[in-house]
Amino acid sequence: VTSPHTHTRRHAYSYSRAVPLRVHHEYEVSGGTPRTVRMSSSRAVPTNTQRTGSQVLLETLREKGVEVCFANPGTTEMWLVAALDAIPGIRPVLGLHETVCAGAADGYARVARKPACTLLHLGVGLANALANLHNARRANSPVLNIVGDMSTWHRGADSALETDIEAIAKTVSAHVHTSVLPGAIRGDTIEALKATDRSQKTPPGGKGRVSTLIVPHDRSWEGFGTGADERGEGTISFADTSDDEADESETGKATSEKTLRETTQTTNAFLALCAEALVETQKGKVALYVGGEALLAADGALQALGAVAGILGAELLCENAFARVDRGNDLPHPKRLAYFPKDAARELARFDLVVCVDVKRPIAMFGYNDSGPSHLLRLEESKIWDLDVGGGVLSVADVAKSLLDAVAKKLGRSVPGTGTAYWTVPPRAPPALPFGMDLDNLTDDGVKTSPPQKLTPNSMCEIIAALQPANCVVVDESLTSGTNYWNASAGCLRFQHLTLTGGAIGFGPCASVGAAVALECLERETGDDGNGNGRYVINIQADGCAAYAPQALWTQAKENLNVITIVCANRKYQILELESLMQKTGTGGPGGGGAASAGRPHSNRPSPHEKASVRLTSLTNPHVEWVAVANGFGVFASQCSTPTQFAGAFKQALRRKGPTLIEALL
Repeated sequence: VTSPHTHTRRHAYSYSRAVPLRVHHEYEVSGGTPRTVRMSSSRAVPTNTQRTGSQVLLETLREKGVEVCFANPGTTEMWLVAALDAIPGIRPVLGLHETVCAGAADGYARVARKPACTLLHLGVGLANALANLHNARRANSPVLNIVGDMSTWHRGADSALETDIEAIAKTVSAHVHTSVLPGAIRGDTIEALKATDRSQKTPPGGKGRVSTLIVPHDRSWEGFGTGADERGEGTISFADTSDDEADESETGKATSEKTLRETTQTTNAFLALCAEALVETQKGKVALYVGGEALLAADGALQALGAVAGILGAELLCENAFARVDRGNDLPHPKRLAYFPKDAARELARFDLVVCVDVKRPIAMFGYNDSGPSHLLRLEESKIWDLDVGGGVLSVADVAKSLLDAVAKKLGRSVPGTGTAYWTVPPRAPPALPFGMDLDNLTDDGVKTSPPQKLTPNSMCEIIAALQPANCVVVDESLTSGTNYWNASAGCLRFQHLTLTGGAIGFGPCASVGAAVALECLERETGDDGNGNGRYVINIQADGCAAYAPQALWTQAKENLNVITIVCANRKYQILELESLMQKTGTGGPGGGGAASAGRPHSNRPSPHEKASVRLTSLTNPHVEWVAVANGFGVFASQCSTPTQFAGAFKQALRRKGPTLIEALL
């Protein structure tokens, strides 16, 4: 049997249905001595002195740094659930739907910068998770799915829930493996985790870092030794075959150092050529188009690329659908590429040279009936420089800083350490409340503020930006209602900004669960919650998208997470109205909704003569009662229709421990 592991295996199976199954394994390890192990029956229940396969799997995850499991288990995962009781250190979080688990794992990974795992029930459970796993793949988020399957001897019997799990998983996963072989669960888990590692990543736009390990029911309960001797009956130690666990030899160290030197030399030579091209191109005709880890501040990648753009007078652009941008008034403020393809292509056409850093070249979301384009960057190949980073040798920050050094050298600028900085971020004013609202006199009910105004998308965004605390995480699935937020928040104190990467809506409430859990884990590690009450996640959420995953509110309440969900209630699929206008379909028109229809949810039934283009984009008759929905899931909620009401409710939410929902009638 060919295995994805670093060793090969030869197997001889012999069994009788009348007696317990005995399996003879001979493992031929590359560079080692073959060894033989007698395995216990796959149908045998482990003794009290044995660990189960599930426990070995969870021990391996914990050992490799996995802290959280977002789960919606079923019958085939019960031994894994029991293992979560037996193995401390991995926090179980229940989602009422698998899309919550998948989106939460994505949000966690973007904030924590390491994988969480999901625990899903068979192929149907995995299928329910696909939309948010697709978003995770597009975000290049490290996510490990543990999916239960039928027992090995029951597979193929065509039971009611049997599906081709591997085929489903391959649509979103870079690595898919079923742990069929007895005793292989530890090695299979290690291999699955490897696929989530940055050093294993494919180029931007590739298969991402979602990994799926399928665990047959009998593999979850099979008996292993006590752990005193990992090579005993029923147990295989992969310590001598796993790259992660092997002691690195002196030869290996020398090889690694040589690889680092050679890679650095090659990279620096390439970046010197890139810097020369940048410097020689006319000022104002250069753009740095950045994504992925190039938008993070922790290791200095974003600051270095901002400095490159600053000293060259170049434009710093970022993806429209980015996984995460570290933002703040002391950090570079990239220009966000337009969503609609013609606008984006027009913007990019201004440049004679574009450098893409840790990002795939921009592609239109859809192909429209006026011919496109598909590829938004239309320069000749010699005018596009792709800085893709992978393999675990150099980081994105290493490359960004080296590019800055190369550009500075070409321009004769001083280098760090000589007392003169390359470039400083231009000052940006902090955001202000709209309509002359006075923050000092702002009350929770807004009574003492300016005269009532109608709440609009722009004023909503300005209020959020003015009141959001430092070090919060903003999960942005606002779509049309939040277009003003990017610029309104340019002067905020530092925060992290996450958006919908794959276009599969229903992301925001789920990702907010994972982001909030990640913040709690980080706060526990540092012993500092930032403001004495925990850091906040602010979910700016389109109402139509929120209806895809309201179950996430229940998980927020159950875990008492600091999530403030702002439902942008225009009560219509406004993006579809815009798309109809873009495509000149000859239909459409006002989709109804908005604050004007804030009466009883069933007050007006649609006319049988109403246009389909209205009936299929309007979210009224009935409209969703978001306050009632939130209360039903255990979340405190309120409704606002004026800026003063909204600002008061938001201010109050920031003082509350646990989740809050604010329905903003726009």
